Amino acid sequence: MPKEILTILSQTHPYDSLPAELLAELSEQITRSMAAAGAVIYRAGAPLEALYLIVSGQVDITEPNGELVSILGPKNSFGERGLMRDGIAPVTATAAKPTELLEISAPLFHRLVKEHPTFLDFFDRTRPARTRRSALSTQTLGDLMTRNPLTCRADDSLLTVAQTMRDHRISCLLVTTTAGELQGIVTTRDLTNRALAAGLSADHKVSEIMTPDPKTLPASALVADALHLMVEHGFTHMPILDRGTLEGILSQTDMMRFQATSSASIIMDISQAPNSAAIAKYVKGIPALLMQLVGAHNHQWSPA
Repeated sequence: MPKEILTILSQTHPYDSLPAELLAELSEQITRSMAAAGAVIYRAGAPLEALYLIVSGQVDITEPNGELVSILGPKNSFGERGLMRDGIAPVTATAAKPTELLEISAPLFHRLVKEHPTFLDFFDRTRPARTRRSALSTQTLGDLMTRNPLTCRADDSLLTVAQTMRDHRISCLLVTTTAGELQGIVTTRDLTNRALAAGLSADHKVSEIMTPDPKTLPASALVADALHLMVEHGFTHMPILDRGTLEGILSQTDMMRFQATSSASIIMDISQAPNSAAIAKYVKGIPALLMQLVGAHNHQWSPA
């Protein structure tokens, strides 16, 4: 169980920014649980006992009046807003379907926030907007990418690759040499279009369907740069290399998750604004957010 938790954390931001030895320690302290469809994880006004990370399933976040403000899926964390304030849940979290969760206890969460600035920066929504980079035009790939991406070898079978993607709930694998050099990328779309639709048997090699020598960017590049390349060339995953060393991968899903977090934050701020002046300040952020969302959705991408 701890090994599975370690794998999940190492592939989910911002946990992947923590030191390897700390991740190993956390995997021993984090609780794994299941919430049945319709189960209330916590109610508005109740003390928060943990930060939650969704492994699978869906969680709906609703205001005390029942209004739905956010729909969260795998790799989304929730509960931080109350934990960063007074420890009281400002909203209700309900499992919309059978949902697997990782629970990081409140004391452990506060320790991570105190000792690791990257962790604090990700979860602290209380600082002025000008101190937080919240646009694709200013975010770097290093801010959003998934570190420690899973890899495979060019001579691995299609069956092995498909099973790995299924078991880890991911949509691509990077193909590397034994020395760790990037050779290619294979996605679920490749398995569908180039393997299954072409009638290839499961024992064919991944080298037959992978995209060789994929385009890459460094972690210091802007997410907007990656978005432009993805739109121009029609792919949905961007390997991140630093002087030839594989650092991570950015996917369409990573960008959509970031945008969802930004929009949910604005909605929450508006709903809890104490006066009209505060509402006006938050409303000013809506046009910029809309421009980002339109830009991110202005092409019909495959979900691969």
